[in-house]
Amino acid sequence: MKKNNLIFASIILLSSLFITNTTSAQDRKGPPRNGERKGPPKGGHNPEQTKTLEEIGGYKIGDVATDFQLKNVDETTFSLSDIKDAKGYIVVFTCNECPFAKMYEDRLISLHNTYAPQGYSVITINPNVSEDNDRESFGAMQKRAKEKGFPFVYLAD
Repeated sequence: MKKNNLIFASIILLSSLFITNTTSAQDRKGPPRNGERKGPPKGGHNPEQTKTLEEIGGYKIGDVATDFQLKNVDETTFSLSDIKDAKGYIVVFTCNECPFAKMYEDRLISLHNTYAPQGYSVITINPNVSEDNDRESFGAMQKRAKEKGFPFVYLAD
């Protein structure tokens, strides 16, 4: 019996060595040999920042923000002017799927509850809204806001 087990184990060991030795690098998946890679298209968007913040422009502390109108999860249209006696705004771009965005939801609730009474409301905007993506659809935003009990607006961009 032991002799049969030893023979069987030897056959398994030799066949596994044969299989690994006959697999070559050419059989493995990886980047093509000619250096062509799939990925973002050439040109167009470049994530590297090539201008300073001064060259880009934008808002500075103390600037008055341009008003906008976006749809809130409660189906109303929200505008910055809707917040009466606002001293400022805490604007956060977030979404439903990002693990980091989810991690900060409780902090945003706390931030809003602390600073909204002082005139600084949290305003969250989802730039990833897509009806083609069930997890980032407007309905999914509504569900997430209800589950977490967001006390702030959650706007679809």
